[in-house]
Amino acid sequence: FVNSGIRKVVFAAGSQCEKIGEQVFSGCNALESIDLPTSVNTIGDRAFLNFSSLKSLDLSMVETIGIAVLSGCSELKDILLPKSITEIGERMFYGCSVLETVAMPSSVTKIGKYAFGPALRLRAFL
Repeated sequence: FVNSGIRKVVFAAGSQCEKIGEQVFSGCNALESIDLPTSVNTIGDRAFLNFSSLKSLDLSMVETIGIAVLSGCSELKDILLPKSITEIGERMFYGCSVLETVAMPSSVTKIGKYAFGPALRLRAFL
């Protein structure tokens, strides 16, 4: 799906998809929404790189999140992270210029290099 013009991704009811691979949706600038099934437990590196239309994403069911997963998501305002996550990877939110608030789980013990990059509107970690 890299650099395709898709606007929405909907998984079939009961989907057993467990992993979103590396760069699988990278550069899908028109993609406005993606509803991940609860079976997804891994998001590969740069999976959602440069989603310029994505405004929110629920990753609460995920156990493992790669590097730069949301880098360049310039319209991302809201993100729901898993309560069990221990690390915010390198460049995770780099270039997310309208991101305002991140609900940081108490389980986070490490924040990678440039994880929040130039997040110009970031005001609070909850």
